[in-house]
Amino acid sequence: MKTTLLQRVLGGRLLLLLLWAVPVLLLMVAGGMWLWQNHYWLPFAAVFTVVTLLGWGLGYWQRRQRDEEVTHQAVSAAAKGWGEREQAVWQRQMTMLDAMSEPEWSQIYTLSLENFKQVAVQFHPENPDAVYAFTLPEMLQINEEVSRRYRRYVDQHIPMVQHMRLDRLKRVYKNKSRLETGWRWANNTYRVARWVNPASALLGELRGAVIGSLFDEASAQVQYMAKRLLLEQSCAVAIDLYSGHWQLAPAASPELAEQTLPATVTLIGQTNAGKSSLINQLVRYSAAEADALPATAKAVGYRFDYPDGEAVLLQDSPGMRGAEVSTTLELVKASDIVIWVVKATQPGRQLDVTFARRIADFYQQHPERRRAPVVVAITHIDQLGPAAALETLNFAEPKDAKSQHVAELIGYLKQQLPLPEETIWVPLCVSEQDAFNIDVLEDAVFVSLDEAEHVQHNRRRHQKNRVNLKQEWQRTLKLGKVIAKQFLPSSKE
Repeated sequence: MKTTLLQRVLGGRLLLLLLWAVPVLLLMVAGGMWLWQNHYWLPFAAVFTVVTLLGWGLGYWQRRQRDEEVTHQAVSAAAKGWGEREQAVWQRQMTMLDAMSEPEWSQIYTLSLENFKQVAVQFHPENPDAVYAFTLPEMLQINEEVSRRYRRYVDQHIPMVQHMRLDRLKRVYKNKSRLETGWRWANNTYRVARWVNPASALLGELRGAVIGSLFDEASAQVQYMAKRLLLEQSCAVAIDLYSGHWQLAPAASPELAEQTLPATVTLIGQTNAGKSSLINQLVRYSAAEADALPATAKAVGYRFDYPDGEAVLLQDSPGMRGAEVSTTLELVKASDIVIWVVKATQPGRQLDVTFARRIADFYQQHPERRRAPVVVAITHIDQLGPAAALETLNFAEPKDAKSQHVAELIGYLKQQLPLPEETIWVPLCVSEQDAFNIDVLEDAVFVSLDEAEHVQHNRRRHQKNRVNLKQEWQRTLKLGKVIAKQFLPSSKE
């Protein structure tokens, strides 16, 4: 039976709210009774009134101070390579910005164009059309340069800026009034409830008034700095352009976001499937232990170079058992190509089936992630009957009994394992004496390298979206230093 939204709210959030509110209301009633019985009600009311008026007066005074004495200082500095004339133009423009009242965001574009006009006139007073003294490529590069400089500053000083999606900010701004109403209601409820302890409440009201004023001041200052920086950078670019310092950079060819690294090719599979022996065949020397017992305790990498210069990093992994499935899944998510090693004579396939489903579930839940191409290496086909020379086998058009046996096994595995249709299936033998189809596996990896490059860039881009607490803390410190510089001069005066 489906439940309505009201029922879900009444059965969930409202119940939690009541559980929190009932004890607080009881404390308020008990505190009020205590004040009445001990004849402290009038002093309490007087103190409450005084503190409220004091907090309101302090906030009003802070707002007046902010409106009347806004700290206007340059956020960025003049370029070191400028001469005296460029420095003088910069100072005049900064003086003009200092005298300007804080603009709205909608006015920034118009004010930036006005900056260009004023700078152009100062460098070319004899030319009435000096503001247009640039070529079309230079105009396009001007936009790029202002954006580049502004982005660099924002990236260094604004915490969490790389995680603030505009659609989410838009939703927050759209619901701004409701969020503010909810916050005021919750905050006022808390302020009333804490008067159960009058002394603590008094100190809390004073502390809240001071801290609230400081946060309002800091928020207003950050807003001003963001606008001021855009105007300053437009001035700086205009000075470079009209003074002759500007040099048109050659058109850059489209580049990927990051340099491509050698593809990580991870071998996964059940214990004793033949992963280490397969790596031995691929790298052409005994780089990995290959014993009857599982030898790889953690992922180990080996470099493999193709004749044409392409290189990949072969990564061995622990044999899949119940405890290692999660570890293997993490390795798959961090891989560019996956070689799934399946033993032809393996009696149990349930672990492979379960793991394949976990991989499919992950990419279904994260459609933004690009899936690494998979190559299934079916090992130990020499142990399948009947006996036959491996080099005579034909799996595409099986005619002999052994070829038909292997082809049927491939068809069975395709039905059991939920893998993409483009998965490549390679039957092979990894024994040193009868190695077979190793070159086919190498070719399968080679033809997957283009897709592996896209997978790598997709993965690294999403890894960048993770919150780096150290980096965010550094941005917060830089922003705090800039805000402090804006406040300190006014406090000294």
